[in-house]
Amino acid sequence: MITMACSLQRSARTGLLLALIASASGAALAQATPAAPAPAAAADDGGIAEIVVTAQRRAQNLQNVPIAVTALAAKTLEAANIQGTPDLVILTPGLTFNSVGGYGQPRIRGIGTTADTPTLENPIATYVDGVYYAHQGGSILSFNNIERIEVLKGPQGTLFGRNATGGLIQIITREPGQAVEGEASLSYENYKTLTANAYLGGGLSETVAADLALYVRRQGDGYGDNLVTGQEINKTDSFAARSKWVATPGDHTKLTFIADYARNSGATAQGPAPGTTPPGGTPLLDGQDVAVPAPYRNRFTQGGASLKIEHEFDVLHFASTTAYRKSRGTIFFPNAVTDPAFLTLVKLYDRAEQASQEFQLQSPAGAGLDWTAGLYLFYADGGWRPAALSGGGLAPLTGIAFDSGQKTYSGALYGQSTIHLGEGTGLTLGLRYTIDRRKWHAEQSFDAPFPLGPFADEGKKTFRKLTWRVSLDHKFDSGVLVYASANRGFKSGGFNDLVIPATPYLPETLDAYEVGLKSTLFDRRLRFNAAGFYYDYKNLQVTRYSNGILVLYNGAGAEIYGLDLDAEASVSSWLRLGLGLSLVHGRYTSFPNADITTPAPGGGTIIATGSAKGNRLSYTPDWTLNLSADYSVPLPNGSLDLNMTYYHSDGFVGSPDERLRQGRYDTLNASFGWTSRDKNWAVTAFGRNLTDKRYAAAIYAQANGDGVQYAAPRTYGLRVRRSF
Repeated sequence: MITMACSLQRSARTGLLLALIASASGAALAQATPAAPAPAAAADDGGIAEIVVTAQRRAQNLQNVPIAVTALAAKTLEAANIQGTPDLVILTPGLTFNSVGGYGQPRIRGIGTTADTPTLENPIATYVDGVYYAHQGGSILSFNNIERIEVLKGPQGTLFGRNATGGLIQIITREPGQAVEGEASLSYENYKTLTANAYLGGGLSETVAADLALYVRRQGDGYGDNLVTGQEINKTDSFAARSKWVATPGDHTKLTFIADYARNSGATAQGPAPGTTPPGGTPLLDGQDVAVPAPYRNRFTQGGASLKIEHEFDVLHFASTTAYRKSRGTIFFPNAVTDPAFLTLVKLYDRAEQASQEFQLQSPAGAGLDWTAGLYLFYADGGWRPAALSGGGLAPLTGIAFDSGQKTYSGALYGQSTIHLGEGTGLTLGLRYTIDRRKWHAEQSFDAPFPLGPFADEGKKTFRKLTWRVSLDHKFDSGVLVYASANRGFKSGGFNDLVIPATPYLPETLDAYEVGLKSTLFDRRLRFNAAGFYYDYKNLQVTRYSNGILVLYNGAGAEIYGLDLDAEASVSSWLRLGLGLSLVHGRYTSFPNADITTPAPGGGTIIATGSAKGNRLSYTPDWTLNLSADYSVPLPNGSLDLNMTYYHSDGFVGSPDERLRQGRYDTLNASFGWTSRDKNWAVTAFGRNLTDKRYAAAIYAQANGDGVQYAAPRTYGLRVRRSF
């Protein structure tokens, strides 16, 4: 399924030579890198525990990694009531996360996308246990067996590569051991929502261990109603299952097999954007209610399997990761109108699959030269099969049908080395050469009172790019690490296959420069990390909607600079405080062909072309702040635990012309509970968005009515957990 064209082999000779040199340079080294251990437990003296991450594809102390990383352990996620990837924003400076119709759109430091299509990969990559999830729906994940989550900021184009233009979200799940362990929890909250989690793991033999994790969420009532059809909207039901098998047939060999399946279904609705009038004069309703003469529906399923083979040779570590994933999506959504004469009902049937193979060689840690080299192969096939538009808004047509898709054949060779120049000083150099070959096809037919079509088109195009990383770091005797780095990120181009003839869009490139500091002070009572960055962003891939049809185009350049702060303080063994601050100045430096929208008389939107130079990047707040406090009071039979997590956003714009805006807003999550002395029982009351703030998760402009999708309102409930 995964192929490598001869042109790739010829063009990649330089990258292959780099990999061979890196491999040879480690031939005299002693032994391979061990698997990444779990984050260390909190120290008995109340100091801040060490966090181990794999941001450079090897296990390292977070404070020794010259990359801006937010690392979140499972206990932190549970205390802050983090249910899935979209909730990570309240603990991660610089991260925003939009979700439109089941398609995730993470954004880090202003780098992201507003497109939702099976043929586009996010510029913020999602990895789970080392496997890349290409489909946008794959980035929306629920949590129940998490060991930790790492959010890497800035281009990771050397070691991770695949579309990690602005960073990546890396999820590491629990690994079963020989000891039997399990956990089950049940929670009930308002809107008649029931959530159940279960985890069981342990040894099956002396050399094999396995686990099974299950997650079920059932929302009985929607957050709103469609007053025309009577349908409850903005409600979601979810199911997920994941199993990991670990075998050690020998002292130096390890095999890890993982299989997973997830399903999300519901009715996510988009209402009229505040301050706008859709065609037909749809009323703007309170809360999350809408009044639209058509149903909403979204259902997304995904699943896959992976096999990782690791072997410790005398002088290096070898790893092979093989993975396959498949997804299916069904989305029905109308534009936000009341009058059927202006209705456009869009029905999308998303079909996608991917396969990947990675071979990696790595030196042991702690040597004079730390190096990693590898080959990554990737195949994807996705598209709308089919997509259909209907309704009075298409008059004189009564319907349009599309069948389209794109195939991606990609290969990359990469190598990265860290040279230890002296006591505490390291120089990191990395290169990655990528070839993406895209083939596309499109068919279009019409229901019309006159002869029209059908039409068809197809084509192919190849994109090639060399990306790199240079970093210099120094760790002082005090334990303070300072670093400076330069990186290039790359995201390949593609085709708009819902229009005929299909129009191409070009690759986008990000040159990033960063300086940072990492420190652990006052006998491990304070962890303080800071990073300043400057981005030169070229050929941005931006979106527009024409009668519900998504089109990507280039033409924009942007400048982004700012500051991230992460701090954690252990005030006592009872009290811990956290702070995260993000300052981002993101502005278009050139955008002569931007969509400039104005409300049309009688409703709808007039779209013209103009300059957006100097305007803000979409979904990029100028600043965000998160504050957290964990307070634990010991009791004879356990402890009382209180967590409060506050998040402030300065607000954002939804489009380059800045007409549609979400103002500043604040949210508050909290939990209060009892945990038994042996940690086997816990009862917790929790609440999310306790301020009940109504704010946009997504807001967008289109000719047949500007739309908004709101985040969840206030939710609260009670959870019981049993562990063994």
